[in-house]
Amino acid sequence: MLRRFYIGILLLGRSALAGPDAPTEPKLREPQLTSISPLGGRQGTAFQVQVRGKALAGASGAWFPCNDITARVENIDEIAPQPRERKESKGTPSGKTPREPEYRVLLSVQINPRATLGFHALRLITPLGLSNALPLEVVSEPVFAEQREPHGSAMNAQPLRWPASVNGTIEKKGETDFYAFDVLSGQELFFDAASDFKMDVSYRAQVELLLYEQTGSWFDPNRATLLPVEGPALSWEPVNPLTRVDFAAGFVLFPGLRHRFARSGRYFISVAAFEGRGGPDFAYQLRIASTRGTLGLPAHPNPDSWAERDSATMRQFGAFTRPLGPDRFLELASRTVMESDERKPPIPDIREQEPNDRSAQAQDISVPAILEGAIDRPGDLDLFEIKVQAGERLAFEIETPAAHPPRFNPWLKIRDSEGREVVSNIYKEYGGDGIEINKTLERKTIYTFERGGKYVLEIRDLTARQGMQDFTYRVLIRPQIPHIGRIEVSLGIEAQGSQIVDLTDRINIRPGESRKLTVLCEKEEGFDGDAGVAITNLPAGIDALPSSPASWVEPLLRGMQYRPLGIEPMSPEHHRPRREVTTILLLAREDAPVMKQPQMLRITAWPVAGGRRGTPIPAGSVPIMVIEPAPAGLSKAGGL
Repeated sequence: MLRRFYIGILLLGRSALAGPDAPTEPKLREPQLTSISPLGGRQGTAFQVQVRGKALAGASGAWFPCNDITARVENIDEIAPQPRERKESKGTPSGKTPREPEYRVLLSVQINPRATLGFHALRLITPLGLSNALPLEVVSEPVFAEQREPHGSAMNAQPLRWPASVNGTIEKKGETDFYAFDVLSGQELFFDAASDFKMDVSYRAQVELLLYEQTGSWFDPNRATLLPVEGPALSWEPVNPLTRVDFAAGFVLFPGLRHRFARSGRYFISVAAFEGRGGPDFAYQLRIASTRGTLGLPAHPNPDSWAERDSATMRQFGAFTRPLGPDRFLELASRTVMESDERKPPIPDIREQEPNDRSAQAQDISVPAILEGAIDRPGDLDLFEIKVQAGERLAFEIETPAAHPPRFNPWLKIRDSEGREVVSNIYKEYGGDGIEINKTLERKTIYTFERGGKYVLEIRDLTARQGMQDFTYRVLIRPQIPHIGRIEVSLGIEAQGSQIVDLTDRINIRPGESRKLTVLCEKEEGFDGDAGVAITNLPAGIDALPSSPASWVEPLLRGMQYRPLGIEPMSPEHHRPRREVTTILLLAREDAPVMKQPQMLRITAWPVAGGRRGTPIPAGSVPIMVIEPAPAGLSKAGGL
């Protein structure tokens, strides 16, 4: 709903300004990579990679923001795209609409023997500027290619000897790839898959993994039976942790199966695309090993990210794993303005003492503290007692070091002396098109106690049916410290299903052009100061100036989910910070020199309060290039 309303206003405004008969100005688009195959390789190896995309003519090289991988352009082919069927609509003739030309670029890739494991950001340099990034995975296991012969069933499965990574493609709709492997009784294996499928659906499900045992039957001696496994079998988010620097960038839910085999023998793993989709861009990488790997994780996580809490539905999975240590006060102090005598001592760890399932057994805790325990059996709940003063402002942060959502879903409640719930870590907000309410478990909750006295902290799993040894938790209870939380850099917004996603990909700018950039700061726990913003490492000929607000500021302030104005399912005061946005105009002078290689533009913020400035906070970085002026009659492609 927000997406359609927002875009509709922009289109109406352009139409009103241009008039009904105004000619359409030709546009130059930025280079866009759509797929990469294979998805990766082993440390210390050289191989060829095929990249497909648009506006890639004349690509001169590949660019990585690190020295772990180098790549050279070997060949560029223009692909004759198949016409896309267009549905007949009123006033539009039916038929086929030709698609924009596509290109295939062949790269020779060399991976350093000591390259960091995980995804690396691959971009191409073209006459139209720097492309978006696609992930290239570096693994430590032997890498195999998918066999050419059909292997769509257990009977003709491709044999593998683990540990191994396989690069494959779901080339046709309805295709399923089977792989066979042997194990001994008692062995435990991990099965991971990464993908970057170009799904033409608004939801994000992609690759699916299923595990089978060869059981045979009287009718079919080759029969394979599906095995129950532990872990998600279906991916949720696309591989895009490299193209945005935002609160969701560090997490992608990939299939991650884990199974301990009771019997020796031959087993099978199948790889398929959700809903039976397929095509030349449906590449995947499958990993089988005895240890959990780095598949699906960025090799160089964004050092500027601040994992305090999330603000969007369906992006919480995995967020609870960020560490909470005894130096948490020092971490928060680095994001605020604080006198030296205000800095707090290290926070002690306190282990739970069973039994503690009833209020009379609640363990007495002094604040601040880090509570450590486990929901180790179905129906288990742990209770702790805290004593507070009237008006005391506390923060409750949760870490799940081992199992985490969607397996272990920690539900925290605070009850008063009469057993009434005063606050919990469940937040409700509008989702989808604004006609349903989503509930999320939050990793941080703040509360101001109006009345002093004793309160009970209760923690359990969201469903009483779950409980295991690895359902461990750490709950930090501390005084609130006003500070600057998440800082997010945005170059615009993009609709992804029912969400509006803010983008921070790259900046291609021509002499005489300008681009707006916004920096969103979340003010946590009552911080009422200011956030100063500075941009450094600007290319020659580029100026950064304060600007009027960008057109996409309102969605950033309101959140990425649609929310009816003036209506909230519940007050956000315990679960959401106050947001402020600064807009900066990047202006390329007419004499700005054209660049052959990009450089990283860096954004820094400072907390300012009471006339004093705190320490600088790295806020983000964006690759930028000054490119050749547009030919006469053409302008750079626009967008939100």
